[in-house]
Amino acid sequence: MKFLFVFNHPAPYKIEYFNQLSKEVDLTVIIERMKATNRNEAFYQDNQYHFKLIKIKGLNIGQENHLSNGIKKHLKKHHYDLIIMNGYSNFSEMLAIRYMIKHQIPYQLYINGGIIPKQENKLKYRLKKYFISHAEHFFAPTIKSKEYLIHYGAKEENIYLYPYSSIKEADILAKPLLEITKNALKEKLLVPLNKHILISVGELNKRKNFEVLLEVIEKLGDDYYLIIIGDGKNKHHLEKIIKEKALNNVLLRGFLPKREVFAYLKIADIFLFPTKYDIYGHVVIEALSQGVMVISSDNANAAIEIIKDGYNGYIIKNNDPKEYLQKIKLGIQSIKRIEALESIKDLTIENTVKTNINQFKDILKK
Repeated sequence: MKFLFVFNHPAPYKIEYFNQLSKEVDLTVIIERMKATNRNEAFYQDNQYHFKLIKIKGLNIGQENHLSNGIKKHLKKHHYDLIIMNGYSNFSEMLAIRYMIKHQIPYQLYINGGIIPKQENKLKYRLKKYFISHAEHFFAPTIKSKEYLIHYGAKEENIYLYPYSSIKEADILAKPLLEITKNALKEKLLVPLNKHILISVGELNKRKNFEVLLEVIEKLGDDYYLIIIGDGKNKHHLEKIIKEKALNNVLLRGFLPKREVFAYLKIADIFLFPTKYDIYGHVVIEALSQGVMVISSDNANAAIEIIKDGYNGYIIKNNDPKEYLQKIKLGIQSIKRIEALESIKDLTIENTVKTNINQFKDILKK
């Protein structure tokens, strides 16, 4: 089976997915650009490519957009049993999809998430519907993502659900750390031993909404210690708030490679995810994989799909600071480490590949 997968930039979890998928099929991957501008260079440093990789020339626009005829030119010269577009919203993808529609070349649309906007410009809606609805089949990671596709014209019977993940089986902690082991790791990371550890991870931008955590930690007091891992344009604004409020129990740790992020997650009591908007939210799975319960806003598909109130965390409506305060205190009284690990045991890249292979075979039989 000859497959073509088109993806925007080489996110490490996606490269690992392609590496494993290439063991099962003859896989060619077109990468539109080799870096998103909002990503630290170290984000890509461990990538290894064990599949046929094609880099297309073009113009990089903004954080992730790209303009090129490269995909279209490749399609003119090569035939594939299955063409899978892992996107439809940048210029290169639009040109390729328009070409396939015009020449009646079937394509599949593989999305990483989607949230139906409360309000949307009519022209934007029509454009989305055009590029989405013409796909032959669809792959969605959550029920909300499925509803998103249907909203833009996909037929429900042509949508496959798959378990989306950024972690491998080997990444999942076998069991929660013993207290003595956890304390030794805290000492190594220079994290206080006698405080409740709260952690959040993400790019420091307005969308991730870390300001609400600073408001919450101020009210929680010195028994709690907040670590925010990430970098971004909003860093100085957050530093200003921390200084003005004299928050001595907050650490902005900066960007860290995944293995170092996991070290911090292992010693955390609660992971906090106050995002204003995330079509998925990999960090939710990553936190759970290290035995950390998650308290998240209701604006992330992964959280809505996986977090069960009182079992492996809590969902906060409307990013209400008072509710964060209440749920953090409630969570500290009953840490759910085993439940966190149990809830994502099947959410691995290996299982994504296994599920997708069966789905791809089903499509090719039709």
